[in-house]
Amino acid sequence: MTPGCGTSAFQGMQRGGRAAEGRLPRPDGPRPQLFLPRVRALAAVAVFLAWALIFSGNALAARALPPLLLDEPPGKMPGGPAGYTYTLPVSANSPISRFFQLQSEIWARENQTSLNVEFVPGRGGSQALARAQDAPRDGSVIFAVSYPDFFLQDMIKKPYYRPDDIQCVIVYARSPMVLWVRDDGEFPDLHAFLNHVRALPDPYMVSGGGSFTSAHLASLRFDRVSGSRSLYMPQLDEAAGIKAVTGKKTLAWWGHPYPRELAAGLKPLAVSGRERVESLPDVPTFIELGLDFVEETFFGLGVPSGSDPLEAGYIYEQFRYTLATPDFKKQSLEMGFLPFETAPADITPFLDAQRARSESLKRSYDWF
Repeated sequence: MTPGCGTSAFQGMQRGGRAAEGRLPRPDGPRPQLFLPRVRALAAVAVFLAWALIFSGNALAARALPPLLLDEPPGKMPGGPAGYTYTLPVSANSPISRFFQLQSEIWARENQTSLNVEFVPGRGGSQALARAQDAPRDGSVIFAVSYPDFFLQDMIKKPYYRPDDIQCVIVYARSPMVLWVRDDGEFPDLHAFLNHVRALPDPYMVSGGGSFTSAHLASLRFDRVSGSRSLYMPQLDEAAGIKAVTGKKTLAWWGHPYPRELAAGLKPLAVSGRERVESLPDVPTFIELGLDFVEETFFGLGVPSGSDPLEAGYIYEQFRYTLATPDFKKQSLEMGFLPFETAPADITPFLDAQRARSESLKRSYDWF
C-alpha cells in the first residue's frame, strides 16, 4: 500500500447510467446553477461515512479521496473556505505555467469560486510540496503533484517532504518528454544529434527542471537506450533550462511537448510517448526513429494529509468539471497534455506502481 496516497472508497458504483470508471460527463446543455440542499447534504454524508469506514479499517488505507458522484458543478462547500490557494512547483514564466493558469481560470469560472495561484519553484518541486507540512487542513490549500517526481524526490537523503504529507485527490493528465536543441540548424534530426554526441570524448551537458525529476530520469534512461553519455544540469525551472540551451551552456533540454512558441529558440527532435502529440504533430516519437524509449509524466492534485475529507471531495468534483469543459480539453491538447482518465478505484494501483518503479530506478541507476 502506498503511504499517503491510497485508494478510492467508491468502486463499481453507477449513478444516472454513468459507470464510475473515471470518465467525466460532458457539461453540454443547460445545467442547474444550484444544488437542492437535500442532495448536497446527502452527498456530504455519503462521503463522510465512506471516509469513516476507510480509516476505521486500516490506518494506512486509501488516501485517494472519493468522488461525490454528482452531475452538476458543486460550487463551494457550505461552511467551507472562502477561496483556495493552488500551490504550483513552477515559476510563473515557465512554459508549463500556462497549463496550470488555464486550469485555474476555468476552475474558478465553472465553480464560481476564488482561486489564488501561488508559484513556488525550486529543488524539483520539493520546496512547494514541503509547504504541505504547515498548511491548514481545511481544504483551502491545493498542491499540483506529478509522478514519478513525487516519489523520486522522496528518495533523496534529506527530502523536503514525505509522501505522508500529501493526500492524492485525482490523477488527470499525462505528458511525454521531448529532447529539445537549439534551432540553429546544427542538428537537423535526432540521428545527427546522436552521431555528434556519441563521438564526443566527454559527456555532453543537458539541462532540465531540477534533480530527481521526470527530466532527470529521461536523461538517464535516454543515455542507456541510445548509447550516449550526458551530464545532467538541473535548473531552477524550465525557463532557466531553455535559457541554458539558447545561451550555449548546455547542448540540449528535456522538456514537455509545448508548442514551439513556448520554447522560443529551440527545436524538438523527438517525443518520448507511444504516439505523436497534437502540439507537435510533425515531431516523430523515439520509437518511430528506432529507439525503444517511452517516458511520461503524470499530473494530479493533492491536499495536505488530514484535510477535511468533505472539502477535499468538493475539490475533486470541482476539478472534474474543469477537466470536462471543451476549453480545457482543447487547450490542454494544444499545449502537449493528454487526458489520463483514472477511475477512482484505479488510483491506488497507479500510485503503488509509480512508487515501485521509483524504487526500482533507484537501484538500477544507483542514484542516491
